[in-house]
Amino acid sequence: MIDHTKISKAEWLSLGRSFYSHLFTELNKLSEAEWRSSTRYLGWDCKDLVNHMTSAITINFNLLVKMALEEKPVPEPGFNLFLRNAEEVDRRRRKTTEETIFEFKTEITRLLDRLEELSEEQWKMPAFFFIGDVDICTLFLVQFADNVVHERDLLFANNRWNSFDPKFTAPLMDWFMRMFRPASFRPERTNGESALVQYSITGTAGGNWFQSIKDNACVVSQGTVQNPEITITTTVEDLISTALARPAPFIGKLSRALEWMVKKEKKEDFAAKFTGIIAAMSAIMFGKIKIEGNKHKANAIAKKWFWHFWERTEQTQENILKSRYRK
Repeated sequence: MIDHTKISKAEWLSLGRSFYSHLFTELNKLSEAEWRSSTRYLGWDCKDLVNHMTSAITINFNLLVKMALEEKPVPEPGFNLFLRNAEEVDRRRRKTTEETIFEFKTEITRLLDRLEELSEEQWKMPAFFFIGDVDICTLFLVQFADNVVHERDLLFANNRWNSFDPKFTAPLMDWFMRMFRPASFRPERTNGESALVQYSITGTAGGNWFQSIKDNACVVSQGTVQNPEITITTTVEDLISTALARPAPFIGKLSRALEWMVKKEKKEDFAAKFTGIIAAMSAIMFGKIKIEGNKHKANAIAKKWFWHFWERTEQTQENILKSRYRK
């Protein structure tokens, strides 16, 4: 395992540039037919997904970095990261594949160049994301991790996926477990209960982490702990598929076929919930995630104590209202 806190700004950005250089190479290998393959992400095909990766920069990340640098990091209530992005994906469908690749390359390079110019103090300036109060470094890590997973989505859809590269995934897994996971904790739902959970994650960039929930706080640390109440065993691949709602592609397409049942502003949340619940149920049913120990408490943790992927819009609004940096 790698301690993500020991990685400097320069090292993170160097890793980012190395990853995107690799990703551009992979994108150029896809045929026109492969660009239309259905991915495991929210019912989108490969072209939609790369447009999503681009619009995440232009609509959300650029704005959130700008707000952070202006020392007004928190958006107004009603700000919806995911609906804004989906509307841009829809607009970009008119672009050709070549235009899609070019725009993504241009925007990600521009963003990395901008981040390179920041001082160490600016890199740690307060910022906001749907998980709550963060800093500019965390905004970068959120997007970096998201796109590492999106590479898997793109290549998996075309039978080109082998495995994660530990050079990129190992530090991001540590960040995901120790920072991103606790950021989704909902202490008001625990009724003051405590829990000690051991995660044993196998595969590329796997490792051991333990989660301590006590006194309305959640802390995740590297390593193992004696006598955990709950032990969760899974692979990196299955953890990501479950936590980030990656069921079989037809499930995403089905969610899109049924989204007429909800209002326009709820469609992205509906697709996320539909795919998220199926991904979680499938993982448990087929033994991809094994849970041992106190099943009652494990069930409470899974269902109530943390925000789910499909609750991102509600989570955003709650965190806007309770942000320390809201003016």
